[in-house]
Amino acid sequence: MISMSKGIPTGTTYLGFALLWQAVFFVAWIACIVFFGADYFATAMVVMLLTAYGFFRHARSIGRRAKQGIRRPTPELRRWLSITSESRDVINGGPRY
Repeated sequence: MISMSKGIPTGTTYLGFALLWQAVFFVAWIACIVFFGADYFATAMVVMLLTAYGFFRHARSIGRRAKQGIRRPTPELRRWLSITSESRDVINGGPRY
């Protein structure tokens, strides 16, 4: 099937984002518990800051891609859209070309 999004975030993008960061936050949380328990407060704080930085940087990059929108359809997509619109016209009683 032809991808109609070409770099534009889709539902799969957001699901992958949520699953990835859920796992990353869990690992960071466990690491912070271990570091705080071993009295490595500075290391635990660095883990928390790096995790938060990575999360916000990833979220902003997805947001930037979402703002771009669809610019111009590729020739392949244009061909696919014309085929589907012609078949829809034929189904609705339009002339065949």
